[in-house]
Amino acid sequence: VECYNKKRKENGKLHLAVAAEEGCMEAMYALGILLLSEQGPSTAVGVEWLERAAKAGGGGAAGLVKSRKKAMQMLRDLWIADGLLQPQPWHCADDECGKLARGEASKGWWCEEDEENDRRFCSSLCRSIYEFNKFVKQL
Repeated sequence: VECYNKKRKENGKLHLAVAAEEGCMEAMYALGILLLSEQGPSTAVGVEWLERAAKAGGGGAAGLVKSRKKAMQMLRDLWIADGLLQPQPWHCADDECGKLARGEASKGWWCEEDEENDRRFCSSLCRSIYEFNKFVKQL
């Protein structure tokens, strides 16, 4: 991650990819977020890395939350201070996509993992864009 900044973006991605391939959960998450931020052909690969980060963190929404928390501190100063990441617009045809399941109320910040399990998404892409925006806003 130390190699990643605006001046050495491609070099930094290569280092993140090596660390992710070696099983570093933070690198998997960071690489997934980074690839999603590019909004191009790399989006599908970004989704795959976020899914792998979730599995490395124990699986499901709880694994993704764990990966996010571990990666946040590491990346906060590096990416946000340089303005590398900005929230993405999210337009889904399904009005219920990303919302809490019917009958579920927000449980507050202390129950984040449970609330993540209660959200419904129509696709891995929508889930990943939601995750990307949540991550950027929390940094």
